[in-house]
Amino acid sequence: MKICPMATIEDGYFHVCVVKKAPKIKLLLFFPLIFKGIHTKFKKNVDIYKAREIKVKTNEKTYLNIDGEAAFIINNRGIDIVCE
Repeated sequence: MKICPMATIEDGYFHVCVVKKAPKIKLLLFFPLIFKGIHTKFKKNVDIYKAREIKVKTNEKTYLNIDGEAAFIINNRGIDIVCE
């Protein structure tokens, strides 16, 4: 999978891919594009960010997946993530 195809390990940045809320059928149709990394061209549904520090805040239950590891669930709080 090429979730963030422009990402490199040695640049010292987080590369974040945010998929916006969409109907489940649209997400199912969209999913195969991730394998080639072309999902990033669909700006209406996908945002890509590059940062050294990330703060995630939410008012509702949100899933967070870091580098393909187990998903975190954030409930009505925030989380700070720093790249060192």
